[in-house]
Amino acid sequence: MDGNRSYTLLIVDDDPLILDVLRIQLEHFLPDNITIERSASGEEGLQLMRELAEDGQAPVEIIISDYFMPGLTGTEFLLRAHVINPASKKILLTGQADEETVNKILEETNLFHFMTKPWSSQELKQLIADFISAIEQRI
Repeated sequence: MDGNRSYTLLIVDDDPLILDVLRIQLEHFLPDNITIERSASGEEGLQLMRELAEDGQAPVEIIISDYFMPGLTGTEFLLRAHVINPASKKILLTGQADEETVNKILEETNLFHFMTKPWSSQELKQLIADFISAIEQRI
């Protein structure tokens, strides 16, 4: 594990409370080499990803995105984010999608994991730990 390499975890949600709660939970267990960024929309998230990529800064390696947002849906955002960084690990978070919609999204994209709101902090912690392990192994 290369603790010197830094990268970014991006949270995208139009609800400021969700952005804060996720940030606070993640700060408790993320290693120091991971920066947490937040965006209130898919468009803002994509812009941030582009800027970080263009500036050669810490790439967005982990993304947590809400599903229902004004403008881009979480699915649309994650598909576009995949173009910017295909290797990034992606989580789609929602409290409103039914099981059929979720299964359809997962079948069509095969790109990301799914968690429901409210989420289990233990499940989130384990998923992020697995992501970190996978990212560090490919470096």
